[in-house]
Amino acid sequence: MSFAAKSPPLVSVILPVYNEAAHIEQVVLSILRQSRSNFDLELLVIDGNSTDGTSDLLKSISASNPEVRLLQNPRRMTPLAFNIGLKHAKGEYACIFGAHTAYDQDYIAVCLSEAQARGAAGCGGRVLTTPADGSLQARLVAAALGTSFGTSSKSFRNHPEGYADNVNYPVFVRGPVMELGGYDEHLYRNQDIDLNQRLRAGGHTLYMTWNTSCRYFVQPTVSALSKYCWKTGYWNIISLKKNPSVHSLYHFVPAIFVLVSILTSALACAGLCFPARYRTWAILPLVVLLGAYFGVAMLVSCFTALRKKWLAGLLLPPVFLSLHASYGMGTLWALLCNANSPEAALKSEPLGQTEQVHGAQ
Repeated sequence: MSFAAKSPPLVSVILPVYNEAAHIEQVVLSILRQSRSNFDLELLVIDGNSTDGTSDLLKSISASNPEVRLLQNPRRMTPLAFNIGLKHAKGEYACIFGAHTAYDQDYIAVCLSEAQARGAAGCGGRVLTTPADGSLQARLVAAALGTSFGTSSKSFRNHPEGYADNVNYPVFVRGPVMELGGYDEHLYRNQDIDLNQRLRAGGHTLYMTWNTSCRYFVQPTVSALSKYCWKTGYWNIISLKKNPSVHSLYHFVPAIFVLVSILTSALACAGLCFPARYRTWAILPLVVLLGAYFGVAMLVSCFTALRKKWLAGLLLPPVFLSLHASYGMGTLWALLCNANSPEAALKSEPLGQTEQVHGAQ
């Protein structure tokens, strides 16, 4: 009696793009070159009506690569692009990729094997925070985001290998994701941690492996980082109201820091009107707060400078402050505005999909 060999599973890679003509060919070809020892591949590129020739390049690539399919996302929203890809995917597994990230050649193969071996609904590789270019600002931004002080030990950027609450650039078992209705299309940001939480609430596990990795290119300037963090902090309130289980306390530590800074600053200013013997006590809370903050920031900066053998790492404290202050102010502003409407928040968002957004700070 003979038995037919079991066909390898199909993995559907979902890739949202918008105006990526400068490098879309390189990104797509890097995905097509993935080692396929344990799976077959299809690539669904979801284009947000690009205006720079991206669509023409993709049509040319798909003409000679039948595993590439081009789909349209006229609303240009990232979670909608993910859902379009999930709906049209033919694979048992779905891989959620970003256009500004470079992946090891064995990334999909390793994540797929790890997910299968551990019975996980999703597995992602190690995410290496990488400068967008060689400029000093870009290197400082990447260094700040790559530390637990800059983000947290729970962040996808710093999480150790093992079971995790959130994984980025995952290979998902497509069935459970579809059963949950895919991504929440009202969450322009934090849609990833929302889906991850709903998967875990449904009894599924997520795993992060360090046997493969990808390089996530972050914001090139401190001002771009501040804008990104402000918007992420703002959207935390919207996603919290939609799904209170999504966030942990560490998501709101920057807001607490900013609020306490404002209150202690107000007390210090008011202390100028106090009798001389009370002024020191009025100023002391602010001095202690900022002293502790910049003390830790400087220690982390020194450690980073020594570890990387990079003297410019000593310039990290103001980058940390920009990151935390902008993130915290975004959260506080959303609270003051009673932000609860994703539609209203979207008015201040760019329409393009060029920025891959992640809520698991």
